[in-house]
Order: sequence, then structure tokens, then C-alpha cells
Amino acid sequence: MSNVFGQHELALPFRSTADILTGYAKRDPAKTAIVDLDQGTSITFGSLNQASIDVASDLKRRGVITATRSWCCQMKCWKSSSSGLPCGALAR
Repeated sequence: MSNVFGQHELALPFRSTADILTGYAKRDPAKTAIVDLDQGTSITFGSLNQASIDVASDLKRRGVITATRSWCCQMKCWKSSSSGLPCGALAR
């Protein structure tokens, strides 16, 4: 198998979350990406992209690499990430 999709032809080309977020941030950085209705706050695609870069850079500095098993707390539950960096820290 040459890739994770094997012989399957995707209807849409595969793009990583990091690539998608970067595209939105370049196209429309001031557009709202996430709204927290409970806290009454929001974040733009530009700010979210920069935050993900900052977190990924810090994790890389600490020795976390792609495919490192890691744990993080998100939305009051523990989640495991074995496919890359944890909790939105996008591999770049």
C-alpha cells in the first residue's frame, strides 16, 4: 500500500487540518472561526492559525513529534492522539 487510502480514489483530495486552517487564515484571516456562546468570546481564523502554530512550536521544542502518543484535556474529557500532535496543535 503506497498511502493510507490504498487503492481507494477520494472524491475530494485529502488535505490535513493544518492545511485547511492555513488556507482559511490566508484567504480571510479576520473571519470568525469559533464562537463560544457560554463565554461570549470568539476567535478569528488568523488568530486560531497563529495559536496553533505557537502550540505546535512549543510542543516541538519540548520534543513532541508527529506520531508521539500524547494525552490532552479537551471539553472536560481526556482524549488520546496517536496520529499526530494533540488537541489542535497541528503538525506543521
